[in-house]
Amino acid sequence: NPFSTLPAYGINYFPSQAKLIQVDINEARIGLTKPVTVGIQGDAAMVAQGILEKLAPAAGDADRSNREALIKTTKAAWELELSSMDHEQDDVGTSWNERSRK
Repeated sequence: NPFSTLPAYGINYFPSQAKLIQVDINEARIGLTKPVTVGIQGDAAMVAQGILEKLAPAAGDADRSNREALIKTTKAAWELELSSMDHEQDDVGTSWNERSRK
């Protein structure tokens, strides 16, 4: 949960200058753990639909192909990294991981 107060293992989910919009059905939770630029009390699906209806048909088109390429290469790199993590290697002198895969 990116709005959690728990440690994030050194991962900063939000850039330091990010402007954050938080939608929550419970207004008491808005801005509770992260400072927000805009807080909206309401049903998230209804708010999202209302925002979507206000957007121009070409909204988000600027630089779309570069963003899509970045996402594609980032996902490919992540999948490659994860594929190397499918088996734990045995410590020297042990073979139980290798035997468990048979």
